[in-house]
Amino acid sequence: MNVVMTEAGKFVEIQGTAEEQPFSYSEMEKMLALAKGGLEKIFEIQRKVINGTNGTANAPEAKGNKSLGSLGDVLGDIKI
Repeated sequence: MNVVMTEAGKFVEIQGTAEEQPFSYSEMEKMLALAKGGLEKIFEIQRKVINGTNGTANAPEAKGNKSLGSLGDVLGDIKI
C-alpha cells in the first residue's frame, strides 16, 4: 500500500494491490490507519528538524545552516 498524505490529513494518493491474496475493506482501513499514524510521526520529526528542536545530538540545526545533512543523520537515533 502506497499512501501520500498532507500534514493536514488529506490524502493525495492511495495505491494498493493485492498481489497474492485480496484484502477486505476492514483490512484496507487498518492499513490506511497505520499509514496515517506513520506519516504523522514523520511530519512531527520533520517539524522538529526544521525548527531545530529535535533533540538529536548528531542532527544538524536547521536555523542558520544551509545544509541539513543526510537523512541518516536526522533519523539515526529515532525509533519509529
